[in-house]
Amino acid sequence: MFPIFPNCTDNNQTVYANSTCQDVNGKYSDHCVQLGYSQTALAVMCGGEFSDNEHCGTFFEVHMPNGSPYNDETYVINEVRLEQTNASGFNTTTLPLFYGVDGNVPDSDGYTRVLCNYEENRLREGSMVFVKASAPKCCCPQIYSDKDYQGHFFCPRNAEQSFVVDGYEGGPFANSVLGTLAEQMENDIDVDTYPYCPVTEEHEDVMMCSKVTNLQTEVATTDEVEPWSSARLISEDVYTSSGVYAGNSKMRGNRFYTEPCPNIYLRNGSDAKSNMYTSDALRGSYKKTCPYFDSCATPAVGVECNSSAAGDAFDTEFTFAGFVGKVTYVPKDPADDEFVVQYKVSFNDGRTEYDFAEADLVLEKEDFNYEVWWVERTRYNYIVRKKKPFRVIAPECTFDRVNDQYLPFALIDENGEALDSVSSSEYSPTDDWEGTQSTR
Repeated sequence: MFPIFPNCTDNNQTVYANSTCQDVNGKYSDHCVQLGYSQTALAVMCGGEFSDNEHCGTFFEVHMPNGSPYNDETYVINEVRLEQTNASGFNTTTLPLFYGVDGNVPDSDGYTRVLCNYEENRLREGSMVFVKASAPKCCCPQIYSDKDYQGHFFCPRNAEQSFVVDGYEGGPFANSVLGTLAEQMENDIDVDTYPYCPVTEEHEDVMMCSKVTNLQTEVATTDEVEPWSSARLISEDVYTSSGVYAGNSKMRGNRFYTEPCPNIYLRNGSDAKSNMYTSDALRGSYKKTCPYFDSCATPAVGVECNSSAAGDAFDTEFTFAGFVGKVTYVPKDPADDEFVVQYKVSFNDGRTEYDFAEADLVLEKEDFNYEVWWVERTRYNYIVRKKKPFRVIAPECTFDRVNDQYLPFALIDENGEALDSVSSSEYSPTDDWEGTQSTR
């Protein structure tokens, strides 16, 4: 089979920001790169009084994924406007590689700014991190299954952005609650799909449990449809297909329903399970509380879920180990002990966040450090149509001795040489330094 994209796709690992380039008219410029593109639709152009408006048209923009301590990801490092509405075949344009649309203008010390081989080696707000296997593991109620309509599941669940992560959908992995009209319309359709998620707060993840009523009322077999959006009738179809109720005809007529999973509690008594945590939805008893959800508990080191339960127990292990998230909080004065829980990480772009120790996190590094965004700008909104990663491998970034970290650009002197380091506070990442180009 032929691949969807050619082998040369996303192999732009050799961009030199200190090189010259030639535009389609044969003119050479410093610190730029030729950019080839093709398209299968019209590029939005603006005419009349808006022909030169910065908020109207189609642009190629340079961005830094996840930003830096100096600018966030939305900061437009540089840009070039597309000038053709109908562009058939393969076209080229010239993309400036100065850091900031006025990065070619010398600063007070006579230096210009260009993109560099930028890489971070410390955690900060906005850093992408990989959660290590040492992260806490929790034992939660059994995961929901369509076979018996019982178990736990996460809310909110945005049907428009639906995706499954290791068997889990929604909750910590749901980027947003219902926001757009399309999402609300999709949710109206999803309302009748069991199990149904209730409306939740924006910054809240809820663990819901699907259960069955225990009304021992024998009913005749019918073809009843589901009368409630939040409950499912145990009809003959469910009764015979699931198999779990075989031989118990009195269960027909009961209903499945959903509610928040019960919180754990500390068991009292004198047996082996005393002073351990469990709940009405858990089969086993465990040593500690879960740092993520009040309905789960944490087993002792080396102990698997259900080890303290007799019979057919199947609590589900949940952990964020193996997932990649974004750091949303870093203490101003982090403790020296890497095992202290003091960082917050989000797996849904900041909607909710969870606590972690530095020892359980490792900085996630990509093989690229910049992206070109294809953006359609209108007075109403900016629409990002495509993101193309690339890596600048030269020059090396200038070290900021004032803040003990690298600048996200290289300072270039009048001879075209990049500075190794600088002691100026002009580019310190303070709240009032917004760079050279306003963000959206």
